[in-house]
Amino acid sequence: AEVEAMAGEVGGGETMTITLSLDASLLDPGEHEMSLLVLSEDELVKQIPIKVNVTPPQVPFESGAGLFMVSLPISVDKQWHEILNIPEEQMKLAVYSPQEGRYQLYSELAPEQRKPKPGVGVWIKLENSVQTTITGIPPKASEPFAINLYPGWQIIGVPWQVKWANLKVRKGSEEVSLQQAAERGWVYEVLWTWDSELGDYQMVWGGVSGIGLLETLDVFRGYWILAFEECQ
Repeated sequence: AEVEAMAGEVGGGETMTITLSLDASLLDPGEHEMSLLVLSEDELVKQIPIKVNVTPPQVPFESGAGLFMVSLPISVDKQWHEILNIPEEQMKLAVYSPQEGRYQLYSELAPEQRKPKPGVGVWIKLENSVQTTITGIPPKASEPFAINLYPGWQIIGVPWQVKWANLKVRKGSEEVSLQQAAERGWVYEVLWTWDSELGDYQMVWGGVSGIGLLETLDVFRGYWILAFEECQ
C-alpha cells in the first residue's frame, strides 16, 4: 500500500501529529510491518517502523423464516450450520452442481464445500428467523473478481452490487461484453433470482431496460445462470 507524500514544517523541539489513512482492502488480514520515511529537502532524515493490524470485516446477516437463494460477499472459515447456529443435522441447504446436473444436499458436501465463498450461491431453508454477524475475508476490490462457469445451470452471487449488463465474460484469452458472449453462445443473458416474499422467480436481464425487469445484481442474493461453454 502506498501513502501520498505529505508536506509540513516543524521547528526544533516541536512535535507534529500525522494521521495516515490506508485502504484496508489492499491488505490481507493480519499484522503488517511498514516504514514511515521522514524527509528533509529530499534527504532521508529518519525511518520510523510502524505496524498495521488489519482485522477481517464483519457483515450483518438477518433473515426471517422461509426459502432463500443466498450468496455471501466474503469467504468464511466456518460451515453454514456454525454460522447460523443451527445443529448440523437440521441444516437445510442445497447447491446445484452443473457438472453432475443435480442438487447436492448439505449432508453430501465436504467440510470445505460447506463454507461460504464469494460468487457461490446456495439454497437455504430456515425454520426460524436468524440474526447474526459474520466475520470473513472479501475479495480485493483492486483486482478483477471472476466466477468460474460450467456448461449448464448454476447459482452464482456477487461481492458487490453491479449492473448485470456491464459485466464481461472471458473464455480462454478472449474477453467480451455480456451481449457479445450471448451472441456467441457462451452464456444466456437472462438470470433468475428467487423472491422469498413473492414466492416466485424474478428475471434479471442485460438488454433494454424499462420493462419491469431487474437490472442489477445485489449482495447476499443468489442467481441462476445458464452457461453453454466453460468460461468466466
